[in-house]
Amino acid sequence: FQAEDGIRDLVRSRGLGDVYKRQTKDLFMKKILRLLDFLFFMRPIILIPIWSFILIGHYHSGHTIHVHNFFRFGFSTQLIIKSILSTLVVGAVYIVNQIYDRETDALNKKLFFIPKSIITLKQAKIQSYVLVITFVAGSILFQLDWRYILFNLLLLILGICYSIPPFQFKSRPGLDLLLNMLGYGGLSFFIGWTINGIISRSMFIAALPYFIFMAAMYINTTLIDYEGDKESGLLTTGVFFGKNLASLISLIIVFFTLTIGYLQQNWIIFSIVAVSSPI
Repeated sequence: FQAEDGIRDLVRSRGLGDVYKRQTKDLFMKKILRLLDFLFFMRPIILIPIWSFILIGHYHSGHTIHVHNFFRFGFSTQLIIKSILSTLVVGAVYIVNQIYDRETDALNKKLFFIPKSIITLKQAKIQSYVLVITFVAGSILFQLDWRYILFNLLLLILGICYSIPPFQFKSRPGLDLLLNMLGYGGLSFFIGWTINGIISRSMFIAALPYFIFMAAMYINTTLIDYEGDKESGLLTTGVFFGKNLASLISLIIVFFTLTIGYLQQNWIIFSIVAVSSPI
């Protein structure tokens, strides 16, 4: 009608080729965004503590904890490969946790992938299986040592027991705390340590302040979800003690960790605790 009225289009009509290219590009972008959904479903932000403990354990295995070695660090192929494969294990654990926490996550208004059906339960289960299978295949392919595989399998077992019935340690005050201390401050540290070092008394001594500090970190995370957990009947350590007492316990643990760090002259943990304490 515009042509008949003598009105000329300001924008020329695109040919079928241009339309096809645009549709192909849009389809490609949708696939990329879909892959990003599955990537962020693994909760990469809270994977950072796992990577940190692995790196710190690796650092301590090759250096004394005194200040003159503070900035010495070396990356290796083994460190990179093992960190990636451990990420797959922990990612699977986080997915399992979201599967069984979907109701409380909806109440706490977080981790909306399953509650909002962005990722279905079936897709979530398949992704967790794929991650674990990839870890096993990678461990065999790169002929990784039994200590590394053992620590990761223990990490996987603890993570599953934390979330799924009949264990569901996340709802057992004290046990939820202990499992997080073992998983982050213990096993993750050991994974990093055994890349270069051997299992020894020194490994446990070096891990001690991180193991204890993880208790304070975990208690604080339970306080963030306090209302939703309490409403859904999830009895975490934070809900069990209540906000005020749990906060006090966390603060005591922080000062205890600072003391150990100072006595060991471990300026890594001392700095981490000192910087994060005001927060």
